[in-house]
Formats: sequence, structure tokens, C-alpha cells
Amino acid sequence: MKLRLLAMCVLAMLCGVLPAHNTKTVEATYIYIASRNESLEAACEKALERAKLQAIADEFGTLVTQTDITHVVNRDGESSIDFEALGGTEVKGEWLETIGEPEFKEDWDAEKKMHVVTCKVKGRIREIKSAAVDFEAKLLYNHADPQSEKYEFRHGEKFYLSFRAPVNGYVAVYMVDNISGRAFRLLPDRYDDDGQVQVKREKQYCFFSKRSAPRGQRVSEYMATCHDEVEVNYLYILFSPNRFFKALDNPVSQKEGTDLMLPNSLTIEKFQKWLTKCRVKDNEMRVEIKSITCRKKE
Repeated sequence: MKLRLLAMCVLAMLCGVLPAHNTKTVEATYIYIASRNESLEAACEKALERAKLQAIADEFGTLVTQTDITHVVNRDGESSIDFEALGGTEVKGEWLETIGEPEFKEDWDAEKKMHVVTCKVKGRIREIKSAAVDFEAKLLYNHADPQSEKYEFRHGEKFYLSFRAPVNGYVAVYMVDNISGRAFRLLPDRYDDDGQVQVKREKQYCFFSKRSAPRGQRVSEYMATCHDEVEVNYLYILFSPNRFFKALDNPVSQKEGTDLMLPNSLTIEKFQKWLTKCRVKDNEMRVEIKSITCRKKE
């Protein structure tokens, strides 16, 4: 995985929205001390996410809580952060886009045998004043079992997406691949020219599964793949009660040396710009990012 972590440069806090006019351009620096078993790539990813959180806390002076275990508190204009884990939905601000590329400085603490990563990032944020429509999305290894949630796969293993929303709306799913520098549109798949899939409230969906699709409907199924021993990609799940315009992506192509057909795709930079425009125009759009780890078969 590339150190620049381009896939994570769009959004940090992807929960809740408000009108587009209340935006700020900010910068923040965060020093992250990795645990003993963390890789340098994982440490850089966390340093970037926490630098974005720090920027939001410093600008809006609010309490930011994620999954009840991550706290950002502002007292008298000074922000302090206590992190145990990332994740969750209850935040007071969101990261709209990254300006330029994040800067990383890596040091090695020989005594403690761990990485120390400093990340500096600049971007555009906005405050959250109202709650967004929540939805439930899980990556599965068994399409028939909603309890089979999984985010680490072996090369060649299929994956499915379980989805449910409390209101009628529209959903789209992209896989961001750092190595190729492209964002692949998984949903709608290559058989659908629309920019989103319409879903009904409270209905349980299983995407990427031929067995779960209506009879006669063509469906693309996907499998995790990797060239290196370990690769990390990011699944972007977009949902809104409103229709949103389609990204200008390229038609499917055949994967070199195989008979596999790659999904429609566009560059990560173009994907970032398209996603930012969608969120600025749509107060109710919500995006959730899930990281997927793929390892070669033993």
C-alpha cells in the first residue's frame, strides 16, 4: 500500500451533513505512536485520520465522540484528544476534501520498537448541525448469512455487501485501489448505466450475489485480489434519500493476463472531486468507508 494513502484523502468524518456555505479551510498536525504489532502503513493511515479529527475539533470547538471510545474535547480554545480506536458516527464535523497531499514523517523508536508517525494535512471541513440518515452496511463472506461479517480475505475469496436503510433512497459503492490509483464502481455494476441503485426502506439487500438477485437479472460478483503479500483497499458506500449525478467513469476492461473483467473506473483524483461535489450539493448524502485487507493464500 502506498505511503501517501490517497484513498483516505477525501473524507474523515463521514457522518451527518449541513448546508454547504458553512465550510472552513484548515490545517492540522498529529503525532501518532503505533503499537508494537502495527505496520508502518497502518500507522500512517491512523495518523492521517486523527490529524483530520484534530482539525475539526480545533475549528469548531466541540466534543467529538466516536463509538464511545474516541474523544476530542475542546476547553478554552485548546483541544485534547484521547484515542482508543477509530470508527463511529456521532461527530460534530466532517472532512469534505483534502487539499494537496498529506505530509508524513516517520521515525523509529528503537527502545520501544515501534513507529512514530507525524502527519500534516490541509483540507476543507464543515460543521454538522443535524443528524444524517443512518444505514447499515456489512461486508460478508457468506451471502446468505448477515452474521458472516468479514474485512480480511484471502486472494480469490468472494465478498458480498449486506445493506439496509430506514428510508427509501439511492446507494452506490466504489472500491478505491491505491496501487492502481483508480476507484472502481462496484454498484451499480457494469450491467447498469445508472449512477445509483434505488432501495426501499427497511428492506434487507445482499449486493454482489447472483443467488440474491431477481431471476433473469445479470449481476457482477466480486472477489478479493492482491499482488503483494498484503494489500489494503477501501470500500466507499454512498447513500442518500435523493438521486445524485453519475460519475464520469470509463468502461470495463479485461484484467491483464486473465479472463476477468474489471468494473468501470475513474482515477482517485476524479473520484474525490466527484464525491465532494455530490456531498456539497446534497445535504442528506452520507458516506461510509470500510477498509478491506487481502492476503495471499498460504
